[in-house]
Amino acid sequence: MSSGTLTLVTTTSSGTEANGSSYDPTLSADGRYIAFRSNATNLISGVGASQIYRKDLQSGVIELVSRSTSGAPSASDSYVGDKIKMTSDGRKILFHTVGSNIVSGDSNGYEDVFLRDMSKAGIQQLAGIVVTDIGNARASSGIVNQYREELLLHRSSLGAANSRIGSFLATISATKVNYQEAEARILDVDVAQEVASATAAKIRQDIGAALLSQASGISNLALRLISVG
Repeated sequence: MSSGTLTLVTTTSSGTEANGSSYDPTLSADGRYIAFRSNATNLISGVGASQIYRKDLQSGVIELVSRSTSGAPSASDSYVGDKIKMTSDGRKILFHTVGSNIVSGDSNGYEDVFLRDMSKAGIQQLAGIVVTDIGNARASSGIVNQYREELLLHRSSLGAANSRIGSFLATISATKVNYQEAEARILDVDVAQEVASATAAKIRQDIGAALLSQASGISNLALRLISVG
């Protein structure tokens, strides 16, 4: 982002504003990622309130952090304490939740702390999801929609890049034509200059010959006058 730019971060991947309050933002060291907690229910389809999200400020894609290894949202509210802890590259995010579905075997009934590695996000989230109830169905649907939106964004970016490349190539072609035309005009000027120089030389030669001829005639006339006298 350029200096002085103000950007609304709490939006869906397609740019729709969050329908709930958002808190505790943390920015990665390179300024690309921002993690935050939100009570919104529309940031990712099928995800309820009070979850942890990470937004890619370059692509606009938003991802759910407080999810299980299968991709299901935390079954209970998630928190970050005073501030979300995120590594400088935005890859790993620390959060805590009472949700017992983040990892298998979590049955202590207490709030636990989790470290999410966002580099392992992707279609692998769908592995192991068995759609046997409405909760898992919503989770899988939300994940599919999230990555569908991401693919659409990337396709849009590729389309814009192709358009810029096409425009650049058109500019190069026009420049080449202009250069060729300029080169032809330069050659024409060179030829014209050579013709003009040759013509001027011929004129000077003819004038010189005429002057010599006249001088010779005057000399002969003077000699004849002297002889007569």
